[in-house]
Amino acid sequence: MNAPADQPDRTSQATELSPLEEVLDPLLSYLVHVTVGTAIFVLISSAAVGLHFWMEWLISLEISEFIIDGCRWTKYGVFTADLIAFGVFIVRTTWRLIRRLW
Repeated sequence: MNAPADQPDRTSQATELSPLEEVLDPLLSYLVHVTVGTAIFVLISSAAVGLHFWMEWLISLEISEFIIDGCRWTKYGVFTADLIAFGVFIVRTTWRLIRRLW
């Protein structure tokens, strides 16, 4: 249904942001991205923690040292990859915030 001719079409009008909103909008977006990114980092790193406890259980069962070493290096790999990805994410997100505020 079309709007009557005497009323302006509100969908085509761009909304103007106040100076405070121009600063708060990018900061809020940054805060949300960092919070969600941190939650994902914690979720993935919990896999490395779980692998550590599973490895300790395998040690108590006197499983082969080769299998234990495989679990250990997998744990290190998962955590290292997660940490690098998180670092890159934080740097990129911070750079985007700086560009938006500049």
